[in-house]
Amino acid sequence: MAHGWATIYPDMDFETYSEAGYELALGKVRSAAGKGASTSGIAVVGAAVYSEHPSTEVISLSYDLKDGHGARLWIPNAPPPLELFEYITGGGIIEAHNSSFEYLIWKNVCEARMGWPALPLDQLRCSAAKCNAYSVPPALASAGPALGVEDEKMTEGKRLIRKFSCPHPHTKKRQSHRITVADDPTDAALFYAYNVGDIVTESQVSTRCPDLSPTELELWLLDQRSNMHGCYADTESLNVCQRIIDEATGRGQARIMELTGGTMATLNSGKQLLAWLASVGVVLPNMQAETVTQALEDDSLPPAAREALGLRSSLGSASVKKVASMLRYTCRDGRMRGLLQYCGANRTGRFAGRGPQPQNLPNSGPAVSQCPECGVIMGGKWKSHACTCGGVLEGAKWGPEAVDAFLNYAPGKSLPVVEHYWGDAVACVSGSIRGMFCAAPGYDFISSDYSAIEAVVLAFLAGEEWRMEVFRTHGKIYEMSASKIVGVPFEEMLKYRERTGDHHPTRKTVGKVAELASGYQGGLNAWKAFGADKYMDDDEIRKNVRAWRVESPMIVKFWGEVERLAHAAVEAPGTVFKYRDLAFEVVADVLFVILPSGRRLNYHQPRLTPVVKFDRPCMELSFMGSHPLTKKWVRLTTFGGRLTENITQAVARDILTHALVELDKAGYPMVLQIHDEVVCEVPVGVGSVEELERIMATLPEWCASWPIKAADGWRGKRYRKG
Repeated sequence: MAHGWATIYPDMDFETYSEAGYELALGKVRSAAGKGASTSGIAVVGAAVYSEHPSTEVISLSYDLKDGHGARLWIPNAPPPLELFEYITGGGIIEAHNSSFEYLIWKNVCEARMGWPALPLDQLRCSAAKCNAYSVPPALASAGPALGVEDEKMTEGKRLIRKFSCPHPHTKKRQSHRITVADDPTDAALFYAYNVGDIVTESQVSTRCPDLSPTELELWLLDQRSNMHGCYADTESLNVCQRIIDEATGRGQARIMELTGGTMATLNSGKQLLAWLASVGVVLPNMQAETVTQALEDDSLPPAAREALGLRSSLGSASVKKVASMLRYTCRDGRMRGLLQYCGANRTGRFAGRGPQPQNLPNSGPAVSQCPECGVIMGGKWKSHACTCGGVLEGAKWGPEAVDAFLNYAPGKSLPVVEHYWGDAVACVSGSIRGMFCAAPGYDFISSDYSAIEAVVLAFLAGEEWRMEVFRTHGKIYEMSASKIVGVPFEEMLKYRERTGDHHPTRKTVGKVAELASGYQGGLNAWKAFGADKYMDDDEIRKNVRAWRVESPMIVKFWGEVERLAHAAVEAPGTVFKYRDLAFEVVADVLFVILPSGRRLNYHQPRLTPVVKFDRPCMELSFMGSHPLTKKWVRLTTFGGRLTENITQAVARDILTHALVELDKAGYPMVLQIHDEVVCEVPVGVGSVEELERIMATLPEWCASWPIKAADGWRGKRYRKG
């Protein structure tokens, strides 16, 4: 059945109880909400581990087969929902909001423990996935209001979920940690009504979001298979690393107590640390990582403050916390599931990381020493010392060999022993996190990524011919960009590399910064964000920004045309405006940017407002969207450069996702996808890096002539930086 642009499918929704992750979740909520708070552990352990937990059970299931009989409710001990079984075993499609949760509960609770029939993954559809693709918040409580669907029972529903679905701390009046529906029949009736009402709201949300296109549906189903297959975790090494972190944290907390005269009992209290720092003359605005890093670079920092901030930086870092997160997310079979989110970046459609966040991992570890004779690797402090084989240790960079060496050495060793041979043990743990995402026994990872894909995409979208020629030939965009900006001949840059073995200095200080900072209309602040202020003052940066723009006139024109046509579309709804391979149109109060692939970017409720910028009156484009930090549905502003960034990243995403589907068909199933990189898991002896890169370089018809290549591929047991 179709309703406007959305198919109306039968739908279902589970309400469950579980103690999975309860202690960890309770600790977090207590610190924020006070004694007596309760919460679900699903956000702590992920849906897969939650569904496997022995305490997890179904409280109720509501479903509507769209057969004219309306929504129905099933509760345990009632007769089985035979009409639902018949529909599913007959191949019927059924929708849910965050359908992976329904699938996992059905599979691990209903099918495994109650003998229900199997629910094939490809028979599911997801209204939350439609929200993501439509740039609407996927959380039902936010999606409803954004789409004009009001659910008056949502606040009451949260209370009932906390009451019946979550464990509770013991109290003097209640020794049990659980409140069951039998304990409070009145609220139980409300809870069941809420469950039934949920599928009504979910269906209304779904009808207001367009169906996924056939191409996107194929991609979403691949995403679901990948997430259900998951990525294997080296749990043995994770446990060793967690023990190191725990020992270091205990020692650090004792030291912070000593440094602060007993005013701080834990490293986790940012407010207490800020207050103590202020008492010794160090005033900081917050405890964010960037703030702490900048403070540690200050040579005038008092020694005690430096040590305290160093402890906070080392032991409180997000990377160190990933070890515990990976352990929590690991299922009984040793695999982590639910690590990727389809269309998680809702303005571009790129994948986002979830749980341990595989898209945001440390790139390296501390410096090490390596023996050129036998290859043994130790901490950097052993450089120039004699090796037991008779060789002399030399300085080396952290890499896959160092990860293997550290993870093979650390088991069974105390923290002082590890530190003696490896130096900063916590830094070594951080550097090893990538390697603990690994291939299962009998399997290998094969991986590669696209070289400078955003730069290539932007050049071809804008029609910047000299850039297009660079990518068609030698690909040295940093050198060519620096040459055009500072006037050093390109050939001289190549000769410099031949003479010295190093890149020409301006390649990094000008060329690389310019390419990273300027493509999306970035100016002084953007250049500084990429480190330009380490090499030049503000006037030099501004001069180089102007030079970059002079040398890239088609990209500058592209910014202007994208903004102009977006404005024109808002002013004339229903009219299509085209520029090169893009189209702009406003339909039903949504600004669509139609990409070369045919996929649409969505900007809801677009408006033009007169403002003054750079001392000139102009019109500013705004739209309703999820705030990148608060996730609230608010009005956001945009301009030509930011629209260009969205478009470029979205086109690069469409190239990558085309490759994901083709790789899957060819027997290279994805387990991780990190920005422009694909990690596949194949049996030992099967496949090759060369074949994987060939498939990745086979482009969609709409960009078949673009010089986009996969490079720096590798094969191995552990995930690594390519």
